[in-house]
Amino acid sequence: MSFSLTYRAAMTQLAQLAQPPQPAYVRVQVLTTLVRELSPGNPHHQAVARALAPNPNPRLPELPLTSAQRKQFHLHPLAADLAAPALTEDAPLPDDDDNPEQEDDPW
Repeated sequence: MSFSLTYRAAMTQLAQLAQPPQPAYVRVQVLTTLVRELSPGNPHHQAVARALAPNPNPRLPELPLTSAQRKQFHLHPLAADLAAPALTEDAPLPDDDDNPEQEDDPW
């Protein structure tokens, strides 16, 4: 059986279990495990330190936009009907009766 829990994730979950909402007996067992794992007396202390060391090339999530960046991408309102052709004095107004697919409203 394999699962994708890393040593760092397991230690993080242990640290969360050591928080005050947990019962005292759980917290004592978790803290004992953490001390045993992190102790310099642990024969695997160097491997543990390497596993818990921060990544030198972290992949940071994208930061939220600053207010200046949000203003830069702000959309300004546009004219209500940009698809309508520009009317000039010489051009006739469009006639709605010319469209045969459109039925007249009987009401």
